[in-house]
Amino acid sequence: MIFTALLAKEIAGWRAGIVTLVLMFLSPRFLGHSMMNPKDIPFAAGFAVALYFMVLLMKKLPKPGWKIPLGLALGMALAISTRAGGLLLIAYLGLFMGLHFLMNYGLKGIVSEIKTVGQYAAYGIGIAVVSSIIAILFWPFALVDPLSHPLEALEEFSKLGVKIRLLFQGENIMSDQTPWHYPITWIWRTIPLFTLFGMIGSLALLPKLLKRYHILPIMLCYFAAIFPIAYVIFKESIIHDGWRHLMFVYPPMVVIASLFWLQLEKMLKPNKIATYALYGLLGIMVASTTLFIVRNHHYPYVYFNLLSAQNGFSASDGRLKNISAKLDGVLGRVEKLQTIVYQYKPESETGLDLDTVTVHYGVIAQEVQKVFPELVEESSEYLHVNYEELSIVLLEAVKELNAKNKDM
Repeated sequence: MIFTALLAKEIAGWRAGIVTLVLMFLSPRFLGHSMMNPKDIPFAAGFAVALYFMVLLMKKLPKPGWKIPLGLALGMALAISTRAGGLLLIAYLGLFMGLHFLMNYGLKGIVSEIKTVGQYAAYGIGIAVVSSIIAILFWPFALVDPLSHPLEALEEFSKLGVKIRLLFQGENIMSDQTPWHYPITWIWRTIPLFTLFGMIGSLALLPKLLKRYHILPIMLCYFAAIFPIAYVIFKESIIHDGWRHLMFVYPPMVVIASLFWLQLEKMLKPNKIATYALYGLLGIMVASTTLFIVRNHHYPYVYFNLLSAQNGFSASDGRLKNISAKLDGVLGRVEKLQTIVYQYKPESETGLDLDTVTVHYGVIAQEVQKVFPELVEESSEYLHVNYEELSIVLLEAVKELNAKNKDM
């Protein structure tokens, strides 16, 4: 959160930095994951640190000294050692250093500014090498084979070959069968309205933002916020548990949103009524997330914004159904199931990237398979239980137990 605020400060000054810090802290999903997610948040932190130092680097090129490149290398190393997707930062660095050179020296500079080209290349390659070495030192899988294993991990990161059952838009589906808009739907339903409206509104004010601030830092934030989502959709990557694997795109989103609100304030400043109306609108949106965090301080990561509010009903009209049988005789089978309290085993034991921190309540799939085989499905070598359908079985079990008690 702090480095996201510093990123905004470098682009638009301290006021933008303070606004960004407040909006980041009052983002329930991000705040909730910050308190219990040991992987996606450190990855997002590494990305935020790297983006901040990239902006500093572009301000100081071609002679940035040693402190800024070192800070950038450490941020990239944190991201890379947490998830292989951090290797994308090397591509980000090369792309925006190249754009910086072309914007300052043009295509002719490639020939006429040989010394400067060498400086750019030396810093770019040096940062990439140092960050990779530091990351590998804290990455056991990469230590085994520093050349091929990081690339294998990056390929696996883009595929994320974990297949589990998901509840999405009222339907139980496997994670490899989600529609292309799965990450977009999760993001727009769960980010605060001040970020959602800020991102959308910034597109309308983009020419003004580019005119008011330096172009490359603005474009870096847009690229960091949008490209990973587009890449996941293009690669048809398997993601699950909402959009936590894309949590690192949220900090640049908030920076862009903050710039939008500040630009809109500047445009409305001559009209006091409009300015106060803007403050009121933003205040309502901020108050909404604040109230949610206060009321749900143990689990703010379950937040959904007001635009995603639904009545929770599903089509269940009897005229829509071909009823083959009535569910009965389940009490004896339910009694064979033991209910457990558990946490998932680490990825090193299962090969699956699951939340190993949160405590869950549930059943054992193998036991369910023996008595209700239609409620169990096998995928990725593991069994998965359809808990939504199991709840109907438990409803019938309660009815049968009640009838049994009446007969006693």
